[in-house]
Amino acid sequence: MKIDIAISKEYGLLPPLIKSLAILPDDQKFFRERKRRHPFSLLTMAVRPYVSAMNSCYQQLEDVAKQSLLSGEVGGEYEELLASYQRVLHAAEAFDDVVNLLIGSFFSSENLASKSGALREFRSRSKRYRGKLGRTINAIKHRGGHLRPIVMLGSIGQEYCVAPGVYVEGVHVDGVIGPDEDVHLSGNSGFSLIRELRYYFAHIFFLCHWAEISLRGSGFIDREDGRSTQRAISEIDGIDDLARGLANSRLCMFPDEILRRNPGISFFKNRLESGLHVELRGEPRARCIMSGQIKSSFRGDSISRAYKLPYMGHEANEKMYAKLMAQKFRLD
Repeated sequence: MKIDIAISKEYGLLPPLIKSLAILPDDQKFFRERKRRHPFSLLTMAVRPYVSAMNSCYQQLEDVAKQSLLSGEVGGEYEELLASYQRVLHAAEAFDDVVNLLIGSFFSSENLASKSGALREFRSRSKRYRGKLGRTINAIKHRGGHLRPIVMLGSIGQEYCVAPGVYVEGVHVDGVIGPDEDVHLSGNSGFSLIRELRYYFAHIFFLCHWAEISLRGSGFIDREDGRSTQRAISEIDGIDDLARGLANSRLCMFPDEILRRNPGISFFKNRLESGLHVELRGEPRARCIMSGQIKSSFRGDSISRAYKLPYMGHEANEKMYAKLMAQKFRLD
């Protein structure tokens, strides 16, 4: 699945759904029957703090990566980065809730069958995304999981590279503490933060696109009844710079991540034209460290039997590398 979004000179980069909602009439049913904001207001007020949280995390990520390259260690600056990443997760959860609320806002209490159908279609399309986000959030909020830092340092050709990341700490069935088994592959992996931010940024546009498909199928946002109103659309602060940074960043992913569904992001802006291209599953090509050092920071306790760090199971990693080579992934 691919989405191309043109960037307006007037209001910059926006999910197309915002422009579709901007022309909806001021129908009183949104306020009288549901006591909710107009869908246009719902979406614009949700996307701004989400982009702001991602922008802050991305800037910290680039700064921490530079410090890690210089020191070769996981320093205290990672605590602030992990807190920033956790704010991104909570903003992602809130944004998904708002998109579901937005879809439901179009249906009256007498039209529950159509409402259920539209929401079912949207949730079917976003099932994989919501599963990943939900497992991470649930481990932190409901099972006492903690975010811990991990960074890979190595080289690609002649270039020294860094992959700052995170894992959700949980308890395994044998009492060992390590990467949460419900969140991470075999309880032996982590998330590179550049991949995480690209993933959640791309899904701003995918979620809006899937919501628009569901609403168009129900006949709600194709109205040409003469009552449409063009509302003022303002720019989302920092979204252009965030798109450009995520598309062009030289930060690396973890080796196992190139086997997963990795959205592709391409951003271009020049004097003649500008736009954003996102793919649900991009080309299997990534900047990936295959050998080097792994640094981490963790906390044990007086009761736990042992601690297992990510990527420390040699047998599991050998199988992963063999699979990568068998599929002939291009690594640059």
